[in-house]
Amino acid sequence: MIVVLKAYADIDFFIPGAKIGQSFEVDIPQGAPIKAALEKLGIPSNAYGFFLNGRYATEDKILNPNDLVYLLEAISGG
Repeated sequence: MIVVLKAYADIDFFIPGAKIGQSFEVDIPQGAPIKAALEKLGIPSNAYGFFLNGRYATEDKILNPNDLVYLLEAISGG
């Protein structure tokens, strides 16, 4: 099944050339959690916070086809 991850975080450390706001379609097995989609892209789940279809979610939340997962930096500041 296809899910979409959208990065509102700096992820080019894990995906060279990736930009903030970029979307990634990921093909994962039916019933897989957010963590599985991240692993497929080589992104550690402890590096970001998640929103699934506009609601806060944890890495173990089960995904459905066409879900939209937003990746947010866990800690940021200046």
